[in-house]
Amino acid sequence: MLDRCTFAFLVMTAEDEHTDSTLHARENVVHETGRAQQKLGSKRAIVLLEEGCTPFSNLQGIIYIEFPKGKIRVVFEDIREVLEREQIIV
Repeated sequence: MLDRCTFAFLVMTAEDEHTDSTLHARENVVHETGRAQQKLGSKRAIVLLEEGCTPFSNLQGIIYIEFPKGKIRVVFEDIREVLEREQIIV
């Protein structure tokens, strides 16, 4: 699928609890995020990070859109603006 796309939103939700009680995105999502960012670049592989989900270390310095737990629709306008910026929609 990655070979056929030009843009990706990667949704990271707090699914896995570590022994220190921090919540993280599932490891496969982190892996796919890296693959998408490598292929598409950080402007076209946008991370949507759920509040309470600990960002992984490589996310430092990369812009992401944070949304309240269970309420991704709150950032739909931000998503539209990104799609317009990248001329995916007009």
